Amino acid sequence: MIRLKNYNPVSFLILFFFLLASLVVAQDEDVKIIESEMVTITVSNELNPTFSWDLDIAIGRLLVMKDEREYWGTETEGENIYETPIRYGVHPEGAIEPEPAWPLTAGETYTVHLFRWISLEPEQFQLMGIKEFTISGEEESKISEPEKQMWEDFDKDNFDNPTNIDNGWFPLKPGKQLIYEGSTIEKGESVAHRVVFTVTDLTKVIEGVRTVVCWDRDYSDGELVETEIVFYAQDNEGTVWHFGQYPEEYEGGKFVKAPTWIHGLEDAKAGIVMQANPQLDTPSYSQGWAPAVSWTDRGQVYKIGQKNTVPAGSFEDVLVIDETSREEPNAHQLKYYARDTGNISVGWSGDDKSKETLELIKKVQLDSAGMADVRTEVLKLEKNAYKISTDVYALTPPVSVFVPGKTEKKKR
Repeated sequence: MIRLKNYNPVSFLILFFFLLASLVVAQDEDVKIIESEMVTITVSNELNPTFSWDLDIAIGRLLVMKDEREYWGTETEGENIYETPIRYGVHPEGAIEPEPAWPLTAGETYTVHLFRWISLEPEQFQLMGIKEFTISGEEESKISEPEKQMWEDFDKDNFDNPTNIDNGWFPLKPGKQLIYEGSTIEKGESVAHRVVFTVTDLTKVIEGVRTVVCWDRDYSDGELVETEIVFYAQDNEGTVWHFGQYPEEYEGGKFVKAPTWIHGLEDAKAGIVMQANPQLDTPSYSQGWAPAVSWTDRGQVYKIGQKNTVPAGSFEDVLVIDETSREEPNAHQLKYYARDTGNISVGWSGDDKSKETLELIKKVQLDSAGMADVRTEVLKLEKNAYKISTDVYALTPPVSVFVPGKTEKKKR
């Protein structure tokens, strides 16, 4: 039942006649929006605007958009409990899975959309009003914590044995090699895609934490399009962190660019690649924050206890992580993880233009000769990194050979 506070006959009659004129628009099979602009919205033009509305109607959903991109949204669990006013980036009590807001920019124009729930099964909202507004001033919005924070809190003293990465969902034993095959869409056509991921026996110290060096090669239609070294470490709770990467991108066999980011340099922050204990109905988390190269990826537990069969085998109790980014908020990459193996497949949903799919076809443990070859190639790649990434990678210490069982001695 829809709840109206301080009921009066005039408000009820207004509501009744607007409902008669409403237009039903389907969003998907289960969700419908009944469009009806019946409230007047007032927006302050400050960096963190406040949204107010007339009529004594409680709102169950609020969205702030620009060019069909959602900058912030807040929603209740089927009850119209939000009352005027609501401040941008500040979730009222009772919000479902509250997410941080993206900063607004002075001089830019946005729209705010107010809804109320009509029913839960099927899900139906009524659009109560839309208001366009422009932020004044010459700054980017300053969203108060924790809404402003786009990265994870990081404690370098919480890594006593960081190279022992034994997280069941993302184990990284030196010599482990995972080979994937699938496809991507390029220029409107499906193209064969192959990825080779290798855990090396090299490490690199990044802002006081020794990380494991991994080597990732990406092939499109048989041609190498990207080769990168990436750095991971596990904290004392078992969470695996992503400390950055040096990628070389190629087109037609020629080097194009190397968008490098390393924790602690150019405002880059380490992110989480795998939680110690992934659970449903938990907030999304940053997988790294590097605005200089537009790395803003976030992950969230999407499903657990799934079954998945790929060429490398059949797996149960599979974990699915939904990944998206600030640059492509409606593009979702779905990564499937099996215990004691790691990533076994990749899928997509939403507006993902590449529509990348991958399946694990082979898991290999390299011998000493294979590891020596890998080490040689990675050291060549790092040599390039020092020459090409002079403002980031050149400021880091060189990689060194991994010593099994070595516990890092920290300077306090």
